[in-house]
Amino acid sequence: MNRFFVVVFVFCFFNFIGFSQNTQEKGTVFFSGGVGKSWAFSPTYSVNESSKLTSSLSDDILAPQLTANIGYVFTNHFAVELTADRFLWNYNPSFPFTNDVLYTRIGFFGMDKWYKTNKSEFASTWIVGLSGGPVLSNNHFKSSDLRFGENALNGFGTNLLGGLRFEFQKRFYLLYEQTLGIISQTVKGENTKINLHHLYSRANFSLGFFIYERWNESCNTCPKW
Repeated sequence: MNRFFVVVFVFCFFNFIGFSQNTQEKGTVFFSGGVGKSWAFSPTYSVNESSKLTSSLSDDILAPQLTANIGYVFTNHFAVELTADRFLWNYNPSFPFTNDVLYTRIGFFGMDKWYKTNKSEFASTWIVGLSGGPVLSNNHFKSSDLRFGENALNGFGTNLLGGLRFEFQKRFYLLYEQTLGIISQTVKGENTKINLHHLYSRANFSLGFFIYERWNESCNTCPKW
């Protein structure tokens, strides 16, 4: 008899999780991870608070520009999320150096369906929001006369975000996210302080999935007692 109830429970459970509710409904949790590409617009810096200088800046193509995200729909069509973006920027001022940055941002965004099939087996959702948070520099280097500390919390960022999410079976999704923002840092070396200011844009491409806090549909395939 006990085995019978175990079999019934497992059967109902796997049928139960086969149902899913609206991905924009309160209680939905989502996770994603992927890669990004960033562009800087006339980044500036100053050394020891001297005159402001302009640098050329580019992604390090040999290092992954990673992104990871976890979020929660706190009310229908609105979500809060925590995102971590990694940047690895190469500067080319009078003394070249590399900036390995982890930008952790908290964001709020609104969303709505742009397109869906009849049974919502596929849907596309637009996203618009704001985010911001602290900047952690994992490494700052390198010049013969400059040395920087590691793992230092030394800045703050803020940005606008927009994107398009392609949802499959209300379970998995592909996300294209575009951000436009500013990152400011103060980097202290042994005898040097550098202030950095970046107006930048970044595109993230991520793969994610949904988890639902509660379910609209009942287990209609479970046996009736």
